[in-house]
Amino acid sequence: MLAMIHLLSSASWGPLDRFFGGYKRPTLIGGGVTVLSLIWIAAVGKPSETMLVVWFLVFGFFASCTALITAHGRSLFPPRYVGRGLTVMNLSTMAGVFTLQSLTGGLVGLFDATGGVYPVDAYRVVFAFQALTLSIALAIYLFAHDPLREASRPKT
Repeated sequence: MLAMIHLLSSASWGPLDRFFGGYKRPTLIGGGVTVLSLIWIAAVGKPSETMLVVWFLVFGFFASCTALITAHGRSLFPPRYVGRGLTVMNLSTMAGVFTLQSLTGGLVGLFDATGGVYPVDAYRVVFAFQALTLSIALAIYLFAHDPLREASRPKT
């Protein structure tokens, strides 16, 4: 079921830039719901199995808005620099993943593991940290240039 939501969400986010007339609004919606879902799981800690499945479906669907970010990035480069620009974006993404994984591993490591199992609070801290990090990224993204939105505005 989770694989199906990923396929559905990937197909769903693609045309939303045209529906919204720009990249930023749907990306901010996807990112905002992702932040809220991270805050929820951090607050709850250990939900029921049913709620965990619902959480995975919501999180999985809205976190898949990254395809729009790639399209947005592509639109910011002149055609002759698209390959280089997207390469820099992908390298930056991987560097960010590496950095955040290292930081979250360090956060979990601050807690004592009993029998090799870390307490729920360790993961609550990680989810809260991820929500904070994504919130900062979205705040910065608010200032991004949206050429698709600006191209759709009437010329005066």
